[in-house]
Amino acid sequence: MSQKCIFIGFGKQAQEYAKVFKTLNIKISSIFVRNKKRYNKYQKEYAIDRIDTDLSTCLKKSNYDFIMVMLPWNKIEIMLPFVIKNSKKKLIFSEKPVSLSLKKLKYLTNMSTKYNKNVFVLYNR
Repeated sequence: MSQKCIFIGFGKQAQEYAKVFKTLNIKISSIFVRNKKRYNKYQKEYAIDRIDTDLSTCLKKSNYDFIMVMLPWNKIEIMLPFVIKNSKKKLIFSEKPVSLSLKKLKYLTNMSTKYNKNVFVLYNR
């Protein structure tokens, strides 16, 4: 049985991961984006089941084993707490930086402990 994931954001970096996941037979169940029309062309290419413009719906209605947070650097620390709190699954992989301050990093660490989630920072270069 292959793994399933969702992408929070689907920019250039996420699309590079999507190519690798396609090769590794990891299914992209859903992507969360602001503009659905802009990303419809990728739905067939990567066999994406759902494209959501509402993060809550994406997290609740998608079938997934882990989450890839692939947002712009200045949006990650804003969205990550919501993902930690509302994810059905334990594994969350996030682009960097997950936080722009030590205070916020401590907050995210405490949240991940409270909600029993593992947040991993992606660093592939």
